[in-house]
Amino acid sequence: MNPIKEIISRVNTELDKYGWYRSYRNDYGYRTLFFAVIGAVTTALFAIYNGVFGILNGSLWYGAFAGYLIILAFQRILVLILRWAAVKKRGDDNEELFNDKLKIYLANGAVFVPLTIALTVIISAILSSDDHGATNNIIAIMTATYAFLKIAMAIGNLVKAKSYRDPIIQTIRNISFVDALTSIIMLENTLVTTFGELTYTFRMLIIVSGLIVCSVSVGIGSFMIINACKQLKIGCKQI
Repeated sequence: MNPIKEIISRVNTELDKYGWYRSYRNDYGYRTLFFAVIGAVTTALFAIYNGVFGILNGSLWYGAFAGYLIILAFQRILVLILRWAAVKKRGDDNEELFNDKLKIYLANGAVFVPLTIALTVIISAILSSDDHGATNNIIAIMTATYAFLKIAMAIGNLVKAKSYRDPIIQTIRNISFVDALTSIIMLENTLVTTFGELTYTFRMLIIVSGLIVCSVSVGIGSFMIINACKQLKIGCKQI
């Protein structure tokens, strides 16, 4: 046997003694929740970095995105806390537990819509002015790394969570996807301002792509609201 494979096999054998590791290996839902915590921490750290950079450089661009990313990180953690509370409250009552999860799913969809619309207005206002964000090679590399990491994770979650009916897993998946979409806008602006010049053409390109990304995010939020309403068998007027 390959020495590396043998070491991995032994490590797996030892870790299999622990219930949490068996759940991690065999349960996609458990892995999703596990990585949701890692994703929230990563997003929060990147948001803090952008916030500090924005303050030091007097940039509304990085300040606005820092605030948006902090909200996405907080959303993930809040979803996990609410899920834990619902499981503790409902116990073995799977029907009521599922309804509670749907309400969490619905609430997050409702948050996406106004939050994304606000981000769209901010992006358009900033790019229409001269404050498109001072930048440097370090933040360009960090933004690129963050963007590619988030996009890769989001694509993986979309594929794996497609047939997974748990509303919490779907909520985490959608938050990750919106996070990845947001990173695309950040990356575009950062690369242009670091290695080129934000000409009128590039400015319009970022605005248009930003509007597309924000429209998709609003669409995701709207779909979550409609889908949850249908499954809860209530009218949207009762939300």
